Amino acid sequence: MQNDAVQPRSDMNSHRLRSDHVILLFLVACNLSLVIAYLLPWAMFGRIFFVFALDREANIPVWWSSAQLLLAGLFLGLVALRTRTVEPYSWALGILAGILVFMSAEETIGLHERLGAYVARRLTGDLNAPAIETGVWIVVIGGPVILAMLALLNRLGAFLGSVPGTRRHLVYGFLVLLVGSTAMEVFELFSPITTQQAFLFRHALEEFLEMTGGSILLWASLLFAREHWSTQAVRTLFYPSSLSEKRAYDRIRAFQESGQDPDPAATPVVSHR
Repeated sequence: MQNDAVQPRSDMNSHRLRSDHVILLFLVACNLSLVIAYLLPWAMFGRIFFVFALDREANIPVWWSSAQLLLAGLFLGLVALRTRTVEPYSWALGILAGILVFMSAEETIGLHERLGAYVARRLTGDLNAPAIETGVWIVVIGGPVILAMLALLNRLGAFLGSVPGTRRHLVYGFLVLLVGSTAMEVFELFSPITTQQAFLFRHALEEFLEMTGGSILLWASLLFAREHWSTQAVRTLFYPSSLSEKRAYDRIRAFQESGQDPDPAATPVVSHR
């Protein structure tokens, strides 16, 4: 009998695990489709459509990358906001969320490229020296960001541990993103690109890794907000509203407009569990 009682819960956890993986696979599939939309027209027709150009700004891939980081920051920020009076390190989670939102904005405006080029030109004295040829931005910008992320994640060990796997997934996301954004730049410093084909494939790999890193961060942040005790209401966003919910809301509004308090016993309790 005890085994029979445990089995349904085990099946439910297994189903949820599979559903969680489907979310991540969907995000990665979107990344892959953008890479294909970038490379396929060039392979078939010898041209690249600007709207899918991974080496340009202000197009669909940039919007997608920025949106993933923004949503990840918002989910973490929601937990930080909800726990600001009960969790001693909610401020650290808020900073981490702010960094993700900043990274989202930076992805749109290309701040690291502009700032890296400025620093490179100031240090080398060459007004035409781009940051990608000096690698300065990797040290000046990438280094402090990596150290800040590691310090915050170390502080948040117990906090993120309330939802098992969250810190590990966030670390994976940052590592994949940073490998895509820095390792490929370092590789180009020592092995300059000489052909268009190599240029296209390098950019495709770089942007795919960056987008996939953002996908892992979004996935981890979404699951954390869904499972954390302070924001479990997030899971209701994925279920359709019911008629009983609408009736309960209308009843509460009617009592509020009449100046009376609603009777809790008369108000139906709706659960999506």
